[in-house]
Amino acid sequence: MHEFVRNLLTEWRKLRLPFENETFVVAVSGGADSVSLAVALDDLKKRGKLNLRFVVAHFNHDLRGEESERDAEFV
Repeated sequence: MHEFVRNLLTEWRKLRLPFENETFVVAVSGGADSVSLAVALDDLKKRGKLNLRFVVAHFNHDLRGEESERDAEFV
């Protein structure tokens, strides 16, 4: 397991967040940080560490023109 994923699971436990039967909305901008979070959560779900439903959400503020459009399409 990648160190980032392991650290995320550790923090999840420290915050006493649920491990099953809940739905979480994950805000993803298209940048490296939020995409990494989404990938890490997917990894934890696939490994059976989290039995949760994740919904990825993106809102295009259109602050960077075409680059904003590319981020929206990517997400």
